[in-house]
Amino acid sequence: MPDDMKLEDVADPAYSPGLFDESLPVILLRARIAVTACFRPVLTQHELTDAQWRVIKVLAGSGPMDVSELSRRTDLLAPSISRIVRDLGVRGVTSRTTPPQDARRSIVGLTDQGEALVDKLQKAVTPIHHHLDGLLGEDKKDLKRILARLTAALSASLPEGWQQGEE
Repeated sequence: MPDDMKLEDVADPAYSPGLFDESLPVILLRARIAVTACFRPVLTQHELTDAQWRVIKVLAGSGPMDVSELSRRTDLLAPSISRIVRDLGVRGVTSRTTPPQDARRSIVGLTDQGEALVDKLQKAVTPIHHHLDGLLGEDKKDLKRILARLTAALSASLPEGWQQGEE
């Protein structure tokens, strides 16, 4: 190494802060953090986590469903869904039933209290959605289309049995 060159000048470019900041996973992660941070004060006020709100929103939009479908639709792993459903059940937000024809299945739905919570929260988050729409303008449609295409392409290329979802 020449005498005037420092070790940091020859560092592996894969660890360069510039390349790290420009990587797609980091950009997507930071966008997710920024977007969810907009909603967090409303959720915190109602003592809900982001994951709990996802479960509630899916149930509100689609009605009761089995735990496996709820896991798939919320992109949460089954153990997380079980914990979330249990915690929301204790709060009176969800109910859990077992169909008589299949005792192995568990159907989760919102209670009346859960429906009321959705109505209240929907009023609180609608202005946030409008704010985000205003920030993105016409780019929102393109962004959603590109992200949907990326998600579909990656999902189709995952190896058999690969687990998607988060904890």
